[in-house]
Amino acid sequence: MYASIALTMKIRVLGAYGAEGLAQRPSAFLINDSLLIDGGTVGAALSSTEQVQIEHALVSHSHLDHVAGLRLPHRRPWRSWR
Repeated sequence: MYASIALTMKIRVLGAYGAEGLAQRPSAFLINDSLLIDGGTVGAALSSTEQVQIEHALVSHSHLDHVAGLRLPHRRPWRSWR
């Protein structure tokens, strides 16, 4: 008999449009508060407290609307704010 484990995933859409505009933000998705998929809008969509919870970032491709909100990855800005 196998144990039943309920797995949940929290997906937060931070932006899903190619540019900044009225009620529109560039592409960015936050998974379980710690994985960022694309970083088009990080500072505008997340508080500093939320930003420091990000542990990993995945960039789908290098268009500006997918990377504009990211900082240099080698500096690990989210972790250094703690």
